Order: sequence, then C-alpha cells, then structure tokens
Amino acid sequence: GPAAVSGESTRQLVKFSLYSGHTEEALTLAQSLLSEKHDPDLAVGEILGLIVQGDYGRAREKALRLWQYRHERSRALAMLGLITHLKGGRKTYQPEDARRPEVIKALLGILENCLCHAPHAGKWGLNTEGWSRLVKGITGYLAYFSPEGAAALCGYLEEKAASVRIWMERRYGPARE
Repeated sequence: GPAAVSGESTRQLVKFSLYSGHTEEALTLAQSLLSEKHDPDLAVGEILGLIVQGDYGRAREKALRLWQYRHERSRALAMLGLITHLKGGRKTYQPEDARRPEVIKALLGILENCLCHAPHAGKWGLNTEGWSRLVKGITGYLAYFSPEGAAALCGYLEEKAASVRIWMERRYGPARE
C-alpha cells in the first residue's frame, strides 16, 4: 500500500543522503525511522554515518545492537571489524571462515555505494574527509583481514577497471599501440 511505498522511498532518501555526503540529514532520518521499527539496512546506514562522523563509540554500540539479530551477524561483524580497523586497532577482527564470504560481500556492497554516490569535494557542508577515510578503511580492512578479502578486493577493482576501459574504447575508440 501507500505506507510501504512511502517507507521504501524514505529508505532510499536515507541511502541517497548518506552516500551523497549529507550525513547529518541521513542520520536524523534513519534514527527517526529506527525508533519506529528495526530495519537492518537503515541500521547499517546509521552505523556508516556515525563512522563518517568519526563517532566510533556510538557506531560500535549500534553494530553490537545489529549483532543481536541472528541473520544480520555477518554485516554486524563487518561493521565491527571496520570500526576496529579505522581506530587503528592492532588486533582487527578476523571473521571465521564460514562468515568470511558474507563479510566480504557486505564490505564490497558498501564500497560500491561509496564509489557510486561519493560526495564531491568542495561542496559546502559535505564531509568528504570522512568518506575518504571510510573508503580507505574498507579497502584496507579487506586487504588485511584475509587472503580471500584481498582477492575479492582485487577482483572488484579489476572489474571496475575493465568497465572504465570498455567505456573509454566506446567513447574514444581503441587505444593505439
């Protein structure tokens, strides 16, 4: 019904606000929606917003709350590991073998959103430094926590490079040798 459409469009607004650098707006909206009912995607968005703001303590609290939902544990672990990594923790969380693919998938999904909707530097009021730190943190954590994480990151970046190459060839023609 209309309420479901409204709820979905509000979730999309939170995602757009978050990934376009309007962190404060996204957090306010996500927190008001989360006070009504649990939504794992909004919860992850809230955690990411807190990370971008450098509020690792509250981000950790929210990630531990997400952990309480059995089907969200891999995303919660991805957030907890990322927070520890960003804080410069010497013992960054190493997900167990069974959870590793889900943790990698969650981190690559976030990285994709960060790169697709990245805020442009120089726009007034946007926290581009926080987003840059988040992207570097995700790539660093993926490369660090396991060979599978590093391989997945390499595969992701190779896929993106291939897409750019194809676009460039279509736009400008094949490269000359």
